[in-house]
Amino acid sequence: MDPESMDPESLLMNRMMAYLDYYFPGDDVQVGRAAFESLRYYPKLTSDLESTWSEQTDTVAIIRGTELPILSIAGAQDRIVCPDYVAASVLLNLGIAHNQVQGGHFPFLSNEQETVKLISSFIAGRVKQLEV
Repeated sequence: MDPESMDPESLLMNRMMAYLDYYFPGDDVQVGRAAFESLRYYPKLTSDLESTWSEQTDTVAIIRGTELPILSIAGAQDRIVCPDYVAASVLLNLGIAHNQVQGGHFPFLSNEQETVKLISSFIAGRVKQLEV
């Protein structure tokens, strides 16, 4: 199908599907395909994000300046954002809890149970801090 004749939602879905092998390593491609096929696509949202977020964005300042509790979960087989880059980035802010799990760019899909455990533990720890 000619991309110029496609509606914006289908075009975005096709664009995302084209990267399945990068988002989901090995056998996780089928998990990713099922997830991507069930999504509702909002091209306006992604085009706004892409137009305002650029290589000139000072991510170091953003990471250092964040005072909210953050849990970083990186997929060890992520082919979109290098896991070593994520690990180095979180060192810019000692308030960020960082974990690496098996999986690709979306570890919450390819390693759901481990991701849920990490999130639950993070939230429980924050609740305890608030109770003190």
